[in-house]
Amino acid sequence: TIRHALTFPLIFRLLRLMLCPMATRANLIASIEAFCIRHAISEARFGVLACNDAKLCRRIRFGSVTLARIETIEAFIAAHSLAAPRSRRLAAAVEAAPGG
Repeated sequence: TIRHALTFPLIFRLLRLMLCPMATRANLIASIEAFCIRHAISEARFGVLACNDAKLCRRIRFGSVTLARIETIEAFIAAHSLAAPRSRRLAAAVEAAPGG
């Protein structure tokens, strides 16, 4: 029925976090750190862009983050991972290069 169809994904998501909350948190932080390095932004800037929360990474590290927020972060990373990294130094080097 419809009620079962709506509750099954929620139960699955909750079980995913309950089975390995520390591993999920560590993986999420690692993903955020890698994204920030690749795109040359700070963790605070990432938090503002992803969830309008400058203290997002701190909240994740200390465990006060909701499942909906985690899904928002994962969706943001997935949507922006295919984009070219933003590096001002690289862009300036390309522009300053002869013929560039």
